[in-house]
Order: sequence, then structure tokens, then C-alpha cells
Amino acid sequence: LRMLAADVEDARQVRRTAALAGIPVEPVELPADAPAGGLQLSVCLNAPSAMVCLPPVGTVEEALEAISPAGRT
Repeated sequence: LRMLAADVEDARQVRRTAALAGIPVEPVELPADAPAGGLQLSVCLNAPSAMVCLPPVGTVEEALEAISPAGRT
């Protein structure tokens, strides 16, 4: 998961949820003075020679749904 924008509480929630799911989060540290609201989170799939990021979403649930086998249609 790549956090493009998050306030401190959103960043904590993303890190907590990702840790439970075993998914790495980048960047690991956001500035302490990050503005409130406006979570933007992308799922990035990495390979040795390429990286693809899905469009940003506004919740952890939406991001995880994009990569969940049950979330595919």
C-alpha cells in the first residue's frame, strides 16, 4: 500500500490494518503536521522489473477490496 496523503490518525489506521494483513506500507513515516482528512491510498504491485499502482482510493477497505479474490467481479 502506498499512502499518497493521510492525516496522522488515517496513517495509524492504514498501518494497523496493513500489519494485520501482512501488507507493507510506504512511506513508513508521514510528517507529524500532515493536514487532517483526505486519505489517498494506492495498491502497488511490484515485480523485479516493473511496478503498477492502482488508482488511489479514500479508505483502507476500498484498497484491500481491489486485491481481494472475493472483491473481483
